[in-house]
Amino acid sequence: MSEIVLVPSAEQDAYWQEFTQLKLATCYVRDYRNSIGRSERGVAILRAITSSVSVAAWAVWRKYALVWAFFIALAQVADALKDVLPLHKRRQALSRWSNALNRLFVDAQRDWESISIGRVKDERISTLTHQLRLKMQRYEAKYAPDGLPNKEKLFLAAQAEMESFFRVRYSLGDGEVSVHGKARDDNGV
Repeated sequence: MSEIVLVPSAEQDAYWQEFTQLKLATCYVRDYRNSIGRSERGVAILRAITSSVSVAAWAVWRKYALVWAFFIALAQVADALKDVLPLHKRRQALSRWSNALNRLFVDAQRDWESISIGRVKDERISTLTHQLRLKMQRYEAKYAPDGLPNKEKLFLAAQAEMESFFRVRYSLGDGEVSVHGKARDDNGV
């Protein structure tokens, strides 16, 4: 008895592309948020050290007055920039965006699992694809209206995590997942 093999439709491919882009965005936004959190912690530690230890340590640091003056100046610059570079507010917005993308991904994964086995007609797949794309755009407009800068190191880590997820979850081989959807073999399939 021969096995039935479903040939993916253009609509399925389009959904797969949005689905993989969503996973990539989910990983990137989370990693970007974590990066800002590390920066925020570093600034807070610097400010705490320079403000709480300054009087008590001045006698010890008199010997290294220039070094100490540099740290105090650095802490004052960081304090002055907190309104210009609102790390805390940005991290909070990215946390909300990350949570929204994670919830959306769970819904998209449920839809993909129905789509991939042929339970959903092409017209409905097209609608789901557009809805997914629209929700992703709305979330970005809501939580990061100016967008996020591309940090290559974070992007590459997010891409590797996305590809690993799809390889493991859907039993795909190396090269079968790409940022732009399913990679094709040499026969175009």
